[in-house]
Amino acid sequence: MTKSPNVERKKSPVVGFTLLEVMVAISILAIVLVAVFQSQSYSISLSNQNKFLITSSYLAHVCISEIETKGYSSSGTTKGIFGDDFPGYRWQVEVLSSPIPKTKKIKVTISHAEFSPEREFITYYYALES
Repeated sequence: MTKSPNVERKKSPVVGFTLLEVMVAISILAIVLVAVFQSQSYSISLSNQNKFLITSSYLAHVCISEIETKGYSSSGTTKGIFGDDFPGYRWQVEVLSSPIPKTKKIKVTISHAEFSPEREFITYYYALES
């Protein structure tokens, strides 16, 4: 039995992806990557904001501790910076009168050029008058 030359061979099915399938897959991948990058960017932004919140709380505590040890002016506003240890951070202390006898209202404001809004901390300082 010999094969006749007119017998057609069976063609094997084409293996692979069509151009349309590849384009759909790339589109889905692009959408997912954009979502991942936006999530990462938002995460970094939140991390920086939390760093500012924690640092400003600490620096306000430092300002209030200095007021407790050195005393405070009778009233008024003083401003300054924290120096090389905390570059970009600024402080402002306002000593205000208080409705409570023998106390002063002390408002400490911490700000940074890159973050807004600034943080305000209010405390009341009781001092025995001599």
